[in-house]
Amino acid sequence: HRIAPGFHMLGLSGLGSALVLSPFLLPDATALTAPSANQRRHLQNMARMAMTSPAGETHHMRPSTPPKSGPAEPAANFDSLNVALKHHVPLSTCCSGVYGSDIWGYTSAATGKEWALMCYRTGLSAVDVQTAAVVTAPSFTSPSSVWKDVKVFGHHAYYVTEALDQPGIVVFDLSGLDSDPPSISVGPAAIDNGGGPESSHNVVVDEVSGYLYRVGGWNDNKNVRMYDLNANPAAPQYIGKFGEGYVHDGQVTTFASGPYAGKQIFFAARALGWGWGARLQIWDVTDKSAIALLGNGTWPGAVYSHNVWVDIGTMRAYVGDELFSYSSGAPTTIFEFNVSDLSSPSFLTSFTNGVGAISHNHICRNGRLYVANYASGMRVFDLSSRSEMGYFDTYPDGDGTKNWNGAWGTYVFPASGLVVVSDQNRGLFVLEDLGSSAPSHPPPPSPPTSPPPPSPPPSPPPPLPPPSP
Repeated sequence: HRIAPGFHMLGLSGLGSALVLSPFLLPDATALTAPSANQRRHLQNMARMAMTSPAGETHHMRPSTPPKSGPAEPAANFDSLNVALKHHVPLSTCCSGVYGSDIWGYTSAATGKEWALMCYRTGLSAVDVQTAAVVTAPSFTSPSSVWKDVKVFGHHAYYVTEALDQPGIVVFDLSGLDSDPPSISVGPAAIDNGGGPESSHNVVVDEVSGYLYRVGGWNDNKNVRMYDLNANPAAPQYIGKFGEGYVHDGQVTTFASGPYAGKQIFFAARALGWGWGARLQIWDVTDKSAIALLGNGTWPGAVYSHNVWVDIGTMRAYVGDELFSYSSGAPTTIFEFNVSDLSSPSFLTSFTNGVGAISHNHICRNGRLYVANYASGMRVFDLSSRSEMGYFDTYPDGDGTKNWNGAWGTYVFPASGLVVVSDQNRGLFVLEDLGSSAPSHPPPPSPPTSPPPPSPPPSPPPPLPPPSP
C-alpha cells in the first residue's frame, strides 16, 4: 500500500484497518491505494476523515461535544461584541438534531429574499434569514459525514460530501423558495466523477463564468475536478481535472477589467502534498484545456493550508492554517498576502485576536473579514487595521480551547449585510454586524490597471509560545 507522509498503519485487515495519524498531518491527506477499487475508496475516505471507531466519533478534527438539544437560545447565553443576534435556529429545527457543517447563502433574483443554506451531517436545509422558517427537500437524506459543503449558481445549489455512496454532486432546485409555501427539490443523480470517487471535501463556484470546481476528496495529483454549468445548471458537465498537491478549498474570481480582465483565477488553499507542503496557489483556469499554475506562496510555520479568501479591491489574500495554532500553541492567526502580481504572491504579515481557538473558514465583505473560529465562534476583523472589531461566541462551552467544536463556516449576504454562521453543536445563527458600513454588492471591483508598488519585506514573526501539553 502507498501511505501518505505522516501516516502510520497498524494491523491492516480489510476495511477495519487502524490508522494512527501524526498530530499535524491528520485529515484530508493524500489518497491510499488498496488492491481493489472498493477497498481503495473506503481507505481513502478513512484516511481523510481520520478514522471512525465503534465507540463513536472522538477522533482528531471532529467535534467532541455532543450536538446540543433543546429550543433556540436567547442572546444573553452568548458572549458578543458589536454583533447582534437576530435568530438562533437550533439543531433540532434546522439539522434533524445532528451536527451542523458548512453554510452558504442564496438570494432570489425574483424577490430579493435571502436564504441561508445550512449543511448538516445528513442533509441540507434552507432557512429564511428574516423569519427563521426552515425548508428541506422531502425524503432527501445524505450519507452520514461531518464534512458537507454547498455553493450556488443561479437558482441551483450544489451539495457535496466526504461520504461515499452519494452522487458526486447533489443538485437542488431553489426556485420553489419563491412559492407559497416555499420548497426545494433534488435533481437527477447522474454525475460524472471524472474517474475518481464520489466524495469531495469542498465545492467552489465562479458565479460569473458559470464553472464549478470540486476540491479535496481525492489524491494529491489533479484533485480539482471542473464542471460547466452554463448549458444546463441542473446537470453539471464534467470537463477535466487539474492540481498539484492536495487542494483543500479555494475561491475563483473572473476579473471584469484591469490587467487581468477576462481572466478566471483560482486562488487555492493547497493543504499538503508530496515535497512542498502547505501553501497558497494561484491558477489561471480561463482556458480549461490549458490550466496554468501562475504562482505559489507560503508563510512562516505553515502546517495545513485550509481556507483562502481574496479582497479583490485591495488584491490581498487571507489564508487560514487550521493546524498552525493547534501545533504551535499560538492564538488564532490569519496570514495575509499581496497578490497584485499573480505570478508572485508575497507574504506580508499575520494577525491575531489573541484567542487560542483554531481558525476554520472565513470570507471577506466590505473591508471586513468574518471568521468561523471553532470554539470562539464568529470573529470580525477590520482589514485596514487588522484588528478584531467584534465577535459572537456561538460556542460558549469552551472559548479559546483548541478543539474542533463550535463554529464551522460563515457567509455574509451582499444586500442586507446579515451574517449567517453554522455551528456544529448548536445550529444556525443569523447575526447583524453592528459596526459594518453599507454592504457591498457583487461582482467585486477589479484591481487597478497598474499594480501597486511592491510591499516592504515582511518583518520576522515573533517567537511562538511552546505547544500546549
